[in-house]
Amino acid sequence: MQRAHGAGITNIDVYTQLVELRREPSFQWGAFHAGTDQSIYFHVRQALGFPGFMVAINVGPSPVAVDLVSRIFNPFCVVGIIVPTL
Repeated sequence: MQRAHGAGITNIDVYTQLVELRREPSFQWGAFHAGTDQSIYFHVRQALGFPGFMVAINVGPSPVAVDLVSRIFNPFCVVGIIVPTL
């Protein structure tokens, strides 16, 4: 079984966790807001009355630091997933 790069867990563990996240109300029917900042694409999903989730992906060739807090449309986003450039 292959391990996810730098995460210390296997790819199947990551997949299982993502399947669980899809069951969250915010992912199923929450409002969707997307944006970009430098080479970062991000989106936030949140259902009213449930925790929100932010997914951020660096599509550039190198690491970059950005302030996404000021770009979030809903301040109640409490869970984030960052996918670094490989």
